[in-house]
Amino acid sequence: MKIRIRVAGFLGNRPLHLEGLVELEQGLSFKKILKPADRSPAFKNYPCLQEIFRQKIQPTVLINGDSLPLPEGLNYRLADGDEITIVTALAGG
Repeated sequence: MKIRIRVAGFLGNRPLHLEGLVELEQGLSFKKILKPADRSPAFKNYPCLQEIFRQKIQPTVLINGDSLPLPEGLNYRLADGDEITIVTALAGG
């Protein structure tokens, strides 16, 4: 399956603005795409997806424009053509 992943925000003090089309095995859960997506040509120069989800403050995740609640949404099954947007927190609240 092919999915588009967009990442925006900050990781540590580094600004993030990445986007890429990633080809993955069909039917993977959101949690299971992070490692292979980091290794894909779209993110290989700046593999940050796994690191984003190790932060204390969870990012906001949208699947096709709809909010994905975390952590229960990590088991959401993706489909071909899905678009994922990940926005990291800019500051704690």
